[in-house]
Amino acid sequence: MKKNDPFKLLSAFLAIAGICSLTAGCVRLNRSYPDVRTYSLDVSSQAHGDYSGTPVSLRMNAFSAAPQSADRYLAYRTGEAVYESDFYNQFVAAPAELIRDQAAAWLKGSPLVRFVLKPGETASPCYCVDGTLTDLYGDYRDPNAPKAVLRMKLTVSEAGQDSSEVVFQKVYSREMPMDRISPQSLAESWNKELCGILAEFENDLKELVSKR
Repeated sequence: MKKNDPFKLLSAFLAIAGICSLTAGCVRLNRSYPDVRTYSLDVSSQAHGDYSGTPVSLRMNAFSAAPQSADRYLAYRTGEAVYESDFYNQFVAAPAELIRDQAAAWLKGSPLVRFVLKPGETASPCYCVDGTLTDLYGDYRDPNAPKAVLRMKLTVSEAGQDSSEVVFQKVYSREMPMDRISPQSLAESWNKELCGILAEFENDLKELVSKR
């Protein structure tokens, strides 16, 4: 009876083990990851109040953002000083840029505004609008009571020939309860909050213009 060579058996075992290890490694390399989803903001369908005065021109300057609100990734606050960024759920552009564009679209549809000018353009009478996005996150510190937080500062300056004078400045803040924790619900809540802020700003702007 022919005996099996123990060295040949060991070599065969190691070869099989190596193939299994290589196959497992290939499976790990080819595993799938979640799709990246993108979100935008849209305030175009909202109505405006009446205005019978003289319309003005606005120049919408570029909006800035605090460092914690500058990224495209959706941000979640999970602790007093803990914020998490979600790579797989993000805005289509920088949030400050999106908000500036939506603010311009909102004001363009207002009877208060004759023209919405680009940076560098001038008209008379003309007011310049600057914005700073300070907070934009989902507040998930209490998982049973999630909130969408949006906070921004809007500044209005009256443009003169040689300089401009700040005539209005206000911080607008919204904290809207959410019915569930999800990126879709968070983006929808931010959109509603932005509509409320822009409606409030439009009313503040009407009051400012009517007094000058």
